[in-house]
Amino acid sequence: MKIFLTILLFSVVILGGFSYFYINDLMKREVYFAKTLEIEIPHNTTGDQVIDKFNKEGLLRPSIFFKYLLRYYIENENKQVYAGHFRLKGKMTNLEILMSLFDEKTKRAIRITIPEGLKLEDYASIFKEELDCDSSEFMELTRNPAILSEYQIEGEDLLGYLMPNTYDFNYYEKPAKVIKKLLNEYEKIWNEESLKKLEQLHLTKKEVTILASIVEAETPLKSEAKTVAGLYLNRLKKGMLLQADPTIQFMLGKKQRVLYKHLEMPHPYNTYLNVGLPPGPINNPGKDAIYAVLNPSSHNFLYMVAIGDGSGRHYFSRNHNDHLKFVSNYRKTKDSLKNNKSLEILDSSNVN
Repeated sequence: MKIFLTILLFSVVILGGFSYFYINDLMKREVYFAKTLEIEIPHNTTGDQVIDKFNKEGLLRPSIFFKYLLRYYIENENKQVYAGHFRLKGKMTNLEILMSLFDEKTKRAIRITIPEGLKLEDYASIFKEELDCDSSEFMELTRNPAILSEYQIEGEDLLGYLMPNTYDFNYYEKPAKVIKKLLNEYEKIWNEESLKKLEQLHLTKKEVTILASIVEAETPLKSEAKTVAGLYLNRLKKGMLLQADPTIQFMLGKKQRVLYKHLEMPHPYNTYLNVGLPPGPINNPGKDAIYAVLNPSSHNFLYMVAIGDGSGRHYFSRNHNDHLKFVSNYRKTKDSLKNNKSLEILDSSNVN
């Protein structure tokens, strides 16, 4: 019996020692990634499912051991596995891989570029596709009175104030955090110099943003933005109608050909009937458009019409007679390009 107990004790010691060295070796075992490996962990993924995802890449094996270890850290060490895209590269031990799941810093940022001139619905669609951001919640928050009040935005929603730019987000970023990041980027525009420009122009932030959204829609060319801004400011000073076709397209709810009959439709955004700026922005303008309004070109232009050659360029004129000549040139160019098709429309960049 004594011999049996001695052998049993010896076996336990040997087995324990072997287990210790095996586990120690397993945890410190290095994995070399010849190329960057990215693994996505969706929300509400169980610990076992997390390990299974790594197992498919040949990592964190044996599965049963690392599932137990992950469960131990979650239940006893109050650790939390973060959802998102995880990037693994270079040399890492199994322990480092496991611990990276609890470190939010290891999540890969998703870089998204938001183009200028988009609507709120476009933003919701982009963030849904890129970040799996709840589009319904996003749209609800753009009309949230608390957010509008916090950022002192006058209007029914955030259209015009979600700054287009290139941003880094975490996967599954919450809509509220996304929105505030874009709003904060808009706020950066209003430094001391910009506020002085506001005073000189006798405009408010809202008025500049509204006009910038029209400039954004009128010309795709940065080189023309300040000229277009100056033109509209000239019309405002003279009490003239803006006659901006993009506001008609906004009124109609989509970008389409503007027909003469549309210009007679009563609507707050019909700048062919209502003097002054429309009630709010018609898109989310970029920094260039806003700075163009804050720093407009000084000239006497009151009219513009697209050249019509596909370049996006415009003719600018100081009086209506010259404008009519340019309109004629525009129609000839369009007739030539469209094989003499009828053009009973106004160009989307035309001002009468």
